[in-house]
Amino acid sequence: MSNYTQVTDFSVKDNLASGDAAKVIKGSDIDAELSAISTAIATKQEGGDVPSGSAMVFFQTAAPTGWTKSTTNNDKALRVTSGDGGGTGGSVAFETAFASQAVSGTNAGTALSTNQIPAHTHPIFASQVGAAGGANYATYGASGSAQTSATAVNSTTGATHTHTFSGTAIDLDVQYINVIVCTKD
Repeated sequence: MSNYTQVTDFSVKDNLASGDAAKVIKGSDIDAELSAISTAIATKQEGGDVPSGSAMVFFQTAAPTGWTKSTTNNDKALRVTSGDGGGTGGSVAFETAFASQAVSGTNAGTALSTNQIPAHTHPIFASQVGAAGGANYATYGASGSAQTSATAVNSTTGATHTHTFSGTAIDLDVQYINVIVCTKD
């Protein structure tokens, strides 16, 4: 990578006297200048306004000339932020997070305590039938005109229960394009 540097100062020859051998421009002088120009063109990189060490995203396989491919970040998504850039985060790889996920499972056995059960009542209807074998007895059943009503308060036995669930798989295999991150040499 070089800039063009003039090999022969041709303007000096203008001040030489006519007939001076040094005033003559030789083919070798022209060849040397053309060779210096050709070398400068072939090895010159466009510097532009991108400072060395700057990072940029490219949609191609390899880093362009003058850039180095960074392999620090792999299988990650790009996040646009209004805060500070240049950071990373998260703990799950892109392909893992967006892979098809099954929806099924069972929750653990759960026993509700009295405090977790909403206040409620259970109506009980009973009617006095009379003596049977010397003792009074009652029948219980649906409400009726000859029955009286009582209520039982909530109570719990501490028994556990579980719920199973399943559904259609969630397919989050979103379309994407692969890009590379490169830093300016």
